[in-house]
Amino acid sequence: MAQGSGAWPRAATVARAVAGPPGQLGHLEQSLGESRAPTPLRFLGAHVFDLLDKLANEAGPAEIDRRRVACAALEAVAASGAPVVRLWGSLKSTGDPSELDRAAELLELVIDENARRARPLRVIVTLLNHQPGYGSPRPEVSLDDQDPRSPWSARRLYLGGGFRERGQGLLADRIAAFAARPALAGSPEILGWELVNELDAHRSILAPADAAKLRDAFLVPAFALLAQSFSQPLLIGDLRLPEADYATFTRALVAALPPEGRARLVWTSHVYAARAASAQAPELERATWKLDRDLELSAELGLPFLLGELG
Repeated sequence: MAQGSGAWPRAATVARAVAGPPGQLGHLEQSLGESRAPTPLRFLGAHVFDLLDKLANEAGPAEIDRRRVACAALEAVAASGAPVVRLWGSLKSTGDPSELDRAAELLELVIDENARRARPLRVIVTLLNHQPGYGSPRPEVSLDDQDPRSPWSARRLYLGGGFRERGQGLLADRIAAFAARPALAGSPEILGWELVNELDAHRSILAPADAAKLRDAFLVPAFALLAQSFSQPLLIGDLRLPEADYATFTRALVAALPPEGRARLVWTSHVYAARAASAQAPELERATWKLDRDLELSAELGLPFLLGELG
């Protein structure tokens, strides 16, 4: 396999989150190559979010075909100069155990193919997607608009324990399926596991009592399950709540996380803004208020910070 220049040397152990001193961001670190001293990991990464679905549905019928496509995708990322790739840990259409088993099998194939590189990439795996387009029984709509009778419906998933329901490819089953594969649960090439992509609470989490339930019935127990299942760093994911409630909610959330998991927490934010040439300064400030709050929280608590998407 050709080796692009964008990847770090091989690592012997999983990455770890290192807390910063009061008022400063933490960082991720990992021992690279022959060095015994941990190296801080600072990087620009890339997205190949739909790689597993492409392997399942477009790569061809044989494993060798899927490996060729996985190899080509990894090489393209490395050649671009990005040492880290973020992908979704599901297929486009989900909702049953067969999809979950297939996703776990294909993720293990990607991690195995990556480990064969002289300079493996690091991978961030996102387990649940709130937004439309990918990773639900009706991928054309967000979790807000799934069948309200289904545990995939946002209110039921987040507020009613739906994420634990069995046999439907949901989060607890997905975590268990991936954790049962040692090549995933202990991989030094997996930089982190992310609970959810862009949890948008504006439509489904409407009242203060809902916000508390979102924290106590979903985010805290789901994060605890993630921490019990994997040894790598952990991400909650980009949270989207009203600005007036955001700082209070996120501080209370981090305080409620189990200490062992919190010690591996990487805080995450996404930013999308209008093109600078067409935007006025106030519009840009409105687009980045959440980034400001997330950086403040990360520094206050000494957490490593990841800007997961920028556009």
